[in-house]
Amino acid sequence: MSHVPDTLAQATPPIGALLGGLLDPDSLARAVDDAVQWTSEAFGARAVRLVAADADGPSLLHRLGQDGFGRGATAGLASDALPKQLLARWRAEPSGSAIRCETTDPVDGSPATLLLVPLRTADRARYAMVVQVPGVAGFDAAALGQLDAMGLLISVALARAFAIEQDRQRAQLDRLLTTVSTDLIRFHAGGMEAAIREAMGSVAQFVGAAHAHAFVTGQLDVHWHMSGASPEPGDELGAGVPDGWLARLADGPFLAAGDGTAADALVLPLRADGEVIGRVVLVAGPRARWDGALALTLRQLGGMISQVVTSERLGRQLAASEARYRSVVEQVRDVIVRIDGTGKIVFVNRAWTELTGLTIEETLTRTPFDSIHPDDHAVAAAHLASVVAGEDRRERGVRFVAKDGSHRWMEIRGRAMFDAAGGFDGLSGVLHDVTERQRAQDRAQQALDDAVAARDEAQRTSRRQAQFLSRMSHELRTPLNAILGFAQLLEYSSLDEEGLDAVRLIRQGGHHLRELIDDVMDISRVQSGEFALSPEAVDVAEVWSECVGLLAANAAAMEVDVADLTRDGAAVQVDRRRFKQIMLNVLSNAIKYNKQGGQVHIDVRPAAAAAGDRTVVAISDTGVGVRSDQLGALFAPFERLGAELTQIEGTGVGLALTKTLVEAMGGTITVASEPQIGTTMSIALPPAAVGAP
Repeated sequence: MSHVPDTLAQATPPIGALLGGLLDPDSLARAVDDAVQWTSEAFGARAVRLVAADADGPSLLHRLGQDGFGRGATAGLASDALPKQLLARWRAEPSGSAIRCETTDPVDGSPATLLLVPLRTADRARYAMVVQVPGVAGFDAAALGQLDAMGLLISVALARAFAIEQDRQRAQLDRLLTTVSTDLIRFHAGGMEAAIREAMGSVAQFVGAAHAHAFVTGQLDVHWHMSGASPEPGDELGAGVPDGWLARLADGPFLAAGDGTAADALVLPLRADGEVIGRVVLVAGPRARWDGALALTLRQLGGMISQVVTSERLGRQLAASEARYRSVVEQVRDVIVRIDGTGKIVFVNRAWTELTGLTIEETLTRTPFDSIHPDDHAVAAAHLASVVAGEDRRERGVRFVAKDGSHRWMEIRGRAMFDAAGGFDGLSGVLHDVTERQRAQDRAQQALDDAVAARDEAQRTSRRQAQFLSRMSHELRTPLNAILGFAQLLEYSSLDEEGLDAVRLIRQGGHHLRELIDDVMDISRVQSGEFALSPEAVDVAEVWSECVGLLAANAAAMEVDVADLTRDGAAVQVDRRRFKQIMLNVLSNAIKYNKQGGQVHIDVRPAAAAAGDRTVVAISDTGVGVRSDQLGALFAPFERLGAELTQIEGTGVGLALTKTLVEAMGGTITVASEPQIGTTMSIALPPAAVGAP
């Protein structure tokens, strides 16, 4: 591979927002498109394309991206045009890493290399990103790893986009069923079959059916065909159906899976007075992917057609028409309302009572605005006026006041009604309850506001803490300096040996306390953002040599052998004074927690050989080590992991300060340890810039 960015940092900005919670397919599609563009540019690809192993894949991909997220000459990258050996390996390892295959360019026949990256959605690989680069290219582990990581990010985006798309389709289907039920109840005398055909066709077309058939012996025989489909729907749509279907109809709607010669079919029973009188059968089109949940959702369609057929049996009298109207719409979860030309509510279904607690009788004595929150009157009035004028049919969200005083958010969609002479005859409308969605949005906004407030309060607390520690440091240092000064004078006095030992203890304790104050103040300054750093190119070997010299006496006392750093030229971009402070802290711990006669080693791995773009300095000892269950507390302030019970001196602040300083300089520090074997501290820091002083 000639060139791949050293880090995914260049790749993540286009799609990093995925982790921030994008909630609409358009934004996710743009993020995926940016990711494909990055892949094309980063790998010098001649073509990049997302492909699908399933028949429904292309429709979903093209619904999210008009060209299927393609770059370059993608015709040769279609799933049915890929080399057979590549497809075979994909099927054998559907969730594996990137697959490489040598091929020829379909445009000019020149040598080319294909990389297929499986994309994982819904716990199985149904899609893949195919990258074609010119020539016979090799790819190292880092390049393939970055390509796999990009595939994982695209997989997250596609999975989220497809889930949102499915949720949107389910919501659209619910609204479609509501609209269809409203249209069904208004069919004119003698127009029952046309109304059922239109309603059934609308639903069938939406779910991707090729054919649909509603059948009731001696009364109903309605067919619908998808545009371009064969007019012969198959035996399963005729008067005769498989024997097994008739037995299952009594149990409710079901999905009859195809066997290779026949397509999947959704079968809905039609009932009257509790008895099965007929059926609705929808046969899947070539791209339809159905499951049992869809059959249950479409139970409503069978119920609506059943009600229409039953009402037709009872006649076309006005009373029967009203009963037919109400029995159908009462099955709808949304509120259906009818307002006459004077603005009076003349009909509302039972869903209204379930949502607001107001009875139908109470509602029919009110005007529409009596139930709308006063703050939303203007929005509702503007919507009604635009609907009457035929200018706007968009959904608007308004709050309705329930009987108990609570509020329900509903999306309203209205349509103007006209009589036979063309005069205005009122409005019909559908109210869709979106209270939970609105509450979720309000909770999300409140959580964001709370997080911002908590962050601001934490920053204020940090500043107050820094100010307090600064004042306390000054107050402590003044008497402490006096104590240390007098202790030093007493050491030169004519005290006996016991007195001198006591004075030395006073001086050692004072120095220990002063170091503790300095470390705590450093941590506070870094956390409050009041810590100034002066990054420069610093030679690691030079600083290590200085630290070894400063701690030579400590090492000699423990008979610890500290290795020299033989690798020259490794440099990091850091504040020299603070880097030396870090190295002293780590080396001091490696010596004092070592075994008598132990060893300390140092290894430096420059950025070119280390992970990512960091130079890693690893300091290892042969000391007592740390248990795995204690590693999480190793960098906690004032935590000595039981060493406070030994004679080893320490404050428990050194490693906490070390971690704070490393992170302040853009680095990380990790630890690996085995009890009685030793410990390795690995410090990853930015490498010195080329040409840096």
